[in-house]
Amino acid sequence: MFATALTVALCFIVWAAVAPDNIAEVGSTMQSWVVRNLGWMYGAITVACAVFMIVITCRSTGRIKLGPDDAEPDFSTVTWISMLFAAGLGIGPIFYDPMEPLQHFLNPPPTTDAESGTMEAVRSALSQAVLHQASFAWGIYALVGGSLAYTTYRRGRVPLISAVFKPIFPDGSNRVLGKIIDVAAVLVTLFGTATSLGIGALQIRTGTSILTGKPLEGNGFVVVAMSVLTVAFIISAVSGVKRGIALLSNINMGLVIALGLFVLVTGSTVFLLDLLPSTVYNLAENLLAMFQVSASGARWKRSSSPRGPPCCGPGGSRGPRSWACSSRRSPAAGRSVSSPRLSCSSRLRSPSPGS
Repeated sequence: MFATALTVALCFIVWAAVAPDNIAEVGSTMQSWVVRNLGWMYGAITVACAVFMIVITCRSTGRIKLGPDDAEPDFSTVTWISMLFAAGLGIGPIFYDPMEPLQHFLNPPPTTDAESGTMEAVRSALSQAVLHQASFAWGIYALVGGSLAYTTYRRGRVPLISAVFKPIFPDGSNRVLGKIIDVAAVLVTLFGTATSLGIGALQIRTGTSILTGKPLEGNGFVVVAMSVLTVAFIISAVSGVKRGIALLSNINMGLVIALGLFVLVTGSTVFLLDLLPSTVYNLAENLLAMFQVSASGARWKRSSSPRGPPCCGPGGSRGPRSWACSSRRSPAAGRSVSSPRLSCSSRLRSPSPGS
């Protein structure tokens, strides 16, 4: 499995090095086709995952321990959440989370008649971002993480994605289909991590340029930043989960909380607090309409906006792209969900033995 995944990854690396324009064109074309023709499938799977997790959590199955009956949590809930955000979701919380509402604020989605830059655009932008980044995507992470934890730590199977499908095809990890599933999971995680690393390096370059007032063009700074991040990652990984990864995750979470409090206190505090309930209300009111927006052109409404056809703008493709991105991150996020808290139930509490 590792050799196959490594070979495929090296082929893509060589392709990108030899013909960067060609791989960019092919990738863009493939992405557009998938978003336009399979966007409905991503939306349906996302809703199904969320509904399924809610059902099994609310029923008695939610009390089944994800590890042995006598096991205890390896980490506190706070450390587990920190590891989930830092190790599982990568650069997403500090890149896509603030980027998406700004995009929708400047280019409102088809589900609203709000004008760009208005107060109404603020509410719709935040609601759309919460839909993609802070709600249904977690159903995907929970499903992958819960299934991995259950099959690995309670059923004693190998910690592979293919092992989850054992009830469907026994001994799947040793079959061709199972190996294909595992290789795909490795490649998805690898390319997703590379994307997070590259975006993080670009953020560091832009932030450094703003702070120093000096333009930092070219790839030299990006390569150095990626090298430093890679070294930090390796040091954290080889030092073990309980030391390096847990420590860095807690530091990251502390910095994020400090940054959020700084913005809340020094910014428009009342305005920001008012946005919390209004965003939730707007999301609940327009939830079905948001899911009805697709990139295929089959819209719940047509727009004559100068921004162009909705199916061509970010409002039409953002949903399927977000669900696809969540699926891409699900193996890494799922491992973060499952490993540190193997003794918890799906409700994050330890039931009585024999559940």
